[in-house]
Amino acid sequence: MEILGVSERNEALAEELQERVDIVVHKLKFFPDKPQIAFISDLNEIVVAYDEPLNNIVSKAGGNLIYANSWESLIDMNPDILILSLNGESIESSLPKVSGLIQMPNFTELKAVKENKIFILKNNLLKSESATDKVDVLEALAEMITPKYFNFGLEGNVWINFSVSFN
Repeated sequence: MEILGVSERNEALAEELQERVDIVVHKLKFFPDKPQIAFISDLNEIVVAYDEPLNNIVSKAGGNLIYANSWESLIDMNPDILILSLNGESIESSLPKVSGLIQMPNFTELKAVKENKIFILKNNLLKSESATDKVDVLEALAEMITPKYFNFGLEGNVWINFSVSFN
């Protein structure tokens, strides 16, 4: 009986997670504009993260993941949204490190900066193999990319908007 109970719980969880994914995918099915999104995973050498699982989740969330192999390349691609998910860092520990990014040449010229679309995402979620965490990332990305369509209440806990003010 206990084995059955565990199996039923897993099945119920799988169904719930699939429903959450379906809601995002369905709402964005006919979303016309997919913004260009760059994920930065390391500020020491400005590493722009790109792999197929990340590309898949960004696409489902309504974005287009771009790859840049250098800061200059990132500037040339001029992403609509910049997401920082720094390796081994929490949101809180990422904040002081972002000042290095602000000092980079042409940072203020990026579309993402001008439109205040810089986000910090919990890195441990992004690296997690847990299906629940993957769905949380999908919902967090959907909130960032299309805030008018989604509000799962993840802002402040799973991700934050990083504002840059120019004086």
